[in-house]
Amino acid sequence: MQYPRYRDAGWPSGSGMVESTNKLVMQARLNGPGMHWAPSPVNPMLTLRHAVCHGRWDETCQQASAASLTQTRAVRLAHIQACQQKATQRFLLAWMRFWLPRSPHHQPKPLPPSTLPPQPPRMVGGRPTAHHPWKQALIPCPKTSAKK
Repeated sequence: MQYPRYRDAGWPSGSGMVESTNKLVMQARLNGPGMHWAPSPVNPMLTLRHAVCHGRWDETCQQASAASLTQTRAVRLAHIQACQQKATQRFLLAWMRFWLPRSPHHQPKPLPPSTLPPQPPRMVGGRPTAHHPWKQALIPCPKTSAKK
């Protein structure tokens, strides 16, 4: 650290201001009575708190909105691609079963277990889960948001 140069430039050289800011801005928000925080919402919340304290609310909101929109679009695109891949696999399997010749003496070989993805449980505690056939739509389609 070049303390004389920083003092000549008028910059604070002690850590007291940083510690005080940490206490007043972050700890005042995070360490209230009975508060428990999961790690994921802490950084976004502190980013907004920092924006308020420094008068940069509009700029921060625009950046956060753009980042959120980009992330949402990427998640939707991945979901749509996964649904399309599953539909293509189902179509090809059905097509192969229908068109491939079968001899009366040979049964089709089952796929080895390593190629099949693990299936989630369909019943838990005597009740159907979201993966139970009763809970599935007849024609799967990606869910879209009403907001555009």
